[in-house]
Amino acid sequence: MKNKSFLALAALCWCSCSTPVPSPPVQALVDAAADAPTADVLAADVASGPDCHWAGLGDPPDLSIPCDLASTRGDDCRCWNANPPLPGSGAPVGARLGVSGFLPLGSDADSAARRKVYAGLMHDLGATVLRQEIRWDMVEPNQGQFDWTAADILVATAKAEQWRLIGLLGYGNLWASKLGKSQNDYDFPPDDPNDFATYAAAVAGRYKADAQDWEIWNEQNSGWRFWKNANGDAAGDPKGYADLLLPTYAAIHKENPAAHVAYGGLFYLPQFIPGAEAFFSASLAARPQLAQAFDALAYHPYSLYPPINPPEFSTPPGQPGIARYAADETARRLQQLIVSDAKTPRPLWVTEVGWPADDGIEDLAPVSETQQAQYLVRTALLLISANVEFVCWYTVMDMPPAADNPVPWERSFGLYRWDADPNDGKPPEPKPAGLAHAALAQTLGKLLFSQDEAKAGLTTAPQQLAFTSADAKEIVHVAWNWQAQGDETQPAWFHARKGYGYQATDMWGKPIGVTMHADTRVEFPVGRAPVYVHEIQSQP
Repeated sequence: MKNKSFLALAALCWCSCSTPVPSPPVQALVDAAADAPTADVLAADVASGPDCHWAGLGDPPDLSIPCDLASTRGDDCRCWNANPPLPGSGAPVGARLGVSGFLPLGSDADSAARRKVYAGLMHDLGATVLRQEIRWDMVEPNQGQFDWTAADILVATAKAEQWRLIGLLGYGNLWASKLGKSQNDYDFPPDDPNDFATYAAAVAGRYKADAQDWEIWNEQNSGWRFWKNANGDAAGDPKGYADLLLPTYAAIHKENPAAHVAYGGLFYLPQFIPGAEAFFSASLAARPQLAQAFDALAYHPYSLYPPINPPEFSTPPGQPGIARYAADETARRLQQLIVSDAKTPRPLWVTEVGWPADDGIEDLAPVSETQQAQYLVRTALLLISANVEFVCWYTVMDMPPAADNPVPWERSFGLYRWDADPNDGKPPEPKPAGLAHAALAQTLGKLLFSQDEAKAGLTTAPQQLAFTSADAKEIVHVAWNWQAQGDETQPAWFHARKGYGYQATDMWGKPIGVTMHADTRVEFPVGRAPVYVHEIQSQP
């Protein structure tokens, strides 16, 4: 099904449909500025270098010196790269957007109706990756006796919808753990890790034609919740997890050599528990052979819990307390740690990240629904720019208001509001974050990350990333200022290229104004909400 509110939005998201031709006045202005003096640039001088053109008053600069908007030349710099940015490596953005979800797996009519709704929401969001549990106790309720009913539904649905399925394999099983059985708690690890490996191999073998990606456990560095122990300590058990992953990795690869087995999704921040960095290093120190027993590292880049910090926030150097890092910085730190400890680079998977928009945490300055939308877009872009393979937002839909949960704000992480009746003919209502995710996928879905233009000094925007089509005929520059106050914006600019036209849309895909200056500046407003500046080739 289609969400009606998104269909209205999609009508505005022209950029990833047929390539539009910019209006003649805009293109004429760009070409005139690149080719000759105009009324705004009287008696302008023009100079050219291998990758640079310049037009401005006075003597032209030494074109052997790279133009840098952060240099002392400042706004007098009229140099710009005549060539479009090159597409980078990795998959297009659309293949890297996903959700950590809860697709209903029952065989009853209500579950089937909810699956239909869920699939429609995934389509509207533009999400192509689904990360979901295939729980051990669900698949093997008694040792050696397997029930594939729910897992078959999950895999068949993912196949039919053409989603990339990330199967989360966990958690404990009462028959496999004396402590778990005594406390009727499924979050205790098994007494014999080989029991878990047998279940994981059975899952991977059954679905090897349709599912290749397996995440082993979830937030196992959180001993109080997901990897419980006899002492009730908050810390997980790095050695114990290594002892489980080693046979599991071998068993899965025996069943399917093409499988990707991920070191389970670590909670990044060391908040009452060992953080991702410390836990990962400790597990390899305990079992050095683990360095060859994972194909990817999954993690959750929370800089605080409950999440309230912007994704760009890092604690200043030397500030006392727990160090927190921006989303892209967490990725870079983990990539360096993998090379340091495991000696071989591996992909990073972000299998969960999000912000609740809820008044249940009013004492901690809760995130508004608008901020949730802004953070979603900025987080996805920052992580993709840091070479994370995919990003799964937590989660598709809010929980019901009366949901029984030990942490009440977890009700409101969703991109859609809770829909109590999937059969009432009314689609679930998207939150601003849902509409922003849809616009993100619609705008950048077919494009590849190219470069951080702010760090390269190619723009005056505080943050700006470029995404490029494979043929470089379409470029989208995404700009924002995460430190802007409230709804304030400020002008930013970069230089236009000859043969390209320019338009801009806001975070939800609605057109906004862009000013074309005769000196080739493309000017647009930036604030906390990202803006998309579309650069489309209209002349070969």
